[in-house]
Amino acid sequence: MNYSKSGFTILEVVIAMFIFAVLLLGLLAGYLKTYQIQTLNEMRNEAIKIAQEEIEKYRAQDFDSIPNTNIECSFGNSITRQIRKTYINFTIGRRITEDIPDSVKRIEVTVCWNFKGKQYSYTVSSLITKF
Repeated sequence: MNYSKSGFTILEVVIAMFIFAVLLLGLLAGYLKTYQIQTLNEMRNEAIKIAQEEIEKYRAQDFDSIPNTNIECSFGNSITRQIRKTYINFTIGRRITEDIPDSVKRIEVTVCWNFKGKQYSYTVSSLITKF
């Protein structure tokens, strides 16, 4: 009987599976990093929205009713927003100072949040005039 050798050996199959597994692990690592970056970008976009909302609240107020304050992010008020099935606490800090007494106030709003043990922040600044 004459047998032809047209198939793969078990060693060739195991080596091919190992190479395929290494490639899949590399793709998975890339996907997870991309997912993390996209989530962080969504959190930053949400922080931008929150900061802009706070600035608009002050713009809508009468100039003389805006108090000079300095509230750090860690002591400010907190807002919870949902990002990708996770609830994230954003803390808002404010610093309001008079650049020119009785005519110009500088408002700085800082929004802080934590993600994977690291703290992030975004700051918006605006000037409001009395006139």
